Amino acid sequence: MAKLYTIALIIFLASAAPATAGAAEIYISPPLGSHYKGENFEVNLLVNSDVAINAVSVVLNFPTQNLKVLDVSKKNSDLNFWVEEPSFSNTGTLGNIRLEGVILNPGFTGTGGRIVSVTFQAVGEGRPSINVSQSAILANDGRGTNVNASQRGANFTILPAKVLPAPVQQPQKNAPDPQVIFVQPLLHAQPPSVLAFWEAVPKWVQTSILIFIGLATIVFSLIILSFGTLVLVWLWSHIWHRRLQFLAFLRLSADVFKNAARNTASFFGMAERELKSDVGYSIHRLTGELKEASYTLSFRDLVRRYLFSLSDIVKRSFTKNITVDPNTTEGLNKPERDLF
Repeated sequence: MAKLYTIALIIFLASAAPATAGAAEIYISPPLGSHYKGENFEVNLLVNSDVAINAVSVVLNFPTQNLKVLDVSKKNSDLNFWVEEPSFSNTGTLGNIRLEGVILNPGFTGTGGRIVSVTFQAVGEGRPSINVSQSAILANDGRGTNVNASQRGANFTILPAKVLPAPVQQPQKNAPDPQVIFVQPLLHAQPPSVLAFWEAVPKWVQTSILIFIGLATIVFSLIILSFGTLVLVWLWSHIWHRRLQFLAFLRLSADVFKNAARNTASFFGMAERELKSDVGYSIHRLTGELKEASYTLSFRDLVRRYLFSLSDIVKRSFTKNITVDPNTTEGLNKPERDLF
């Protein structure tokens, strides 16, 4: 309580009016009530005062075997500042709720001032009481005078858990009397006509038909197998009698491929010999030009000789059909005789 007095005296100052010992009351509303086990209900902690007050401190007690606090709400409270936030405990034999708050100037005067709202749950049958075990109210007179305050708790009755009656079904309009029982014969599903005929045939007839069908299936399978064998034999005989023609076709194809390969190789060999001859002739001419490089020639004569040499090389490569014998060098010596 010393903390409440200090806050009230230092922070909240009122006008310097003469001290008055007014009357106030802290109480719980509603004061009576009956609730079923498992039900939740709410009570309000209120204050009445015939003088202006600016501070309230309260401690509530309740039996935990019957009641349990679920929530303490400050919503719509007339207290503006909380020195000790509302708190609660459901442990021990007696639970408690504690709070300390301040009302700003000019304080509160009147009846039904809301402090907090508490939500309880009924947990056990009995007649529990919620009591104000401690309380203090300070006047808004500039000195924090303690106002004489009375306390009033509340008494409740916790009943056994409510048993909900079974829902009553309302009779539907134009519905038959529930006491009248209509009996309707069960309709058996009629099998198809073929199945009905088969079921009506004696067992020995069914067995005979099944054996006949099995034998007919085997005979048909043998017929199909023999026909397939006959077709395979005919195809093999047809291929065997024409095997010589097939082999002749393979030999002809091989000869055609061999001749084509030989001609291709011959063509590339001739081209290779021609290329060797042209390269040799070109090297010979260029070598001769290098030998004559020691003579002093004019730039025009040098260019003219060079162009003539290129002309001779091109003519020899593209206009002359020279056959080169690999065993002689006549093809290479003839240009040399023409040059010199």
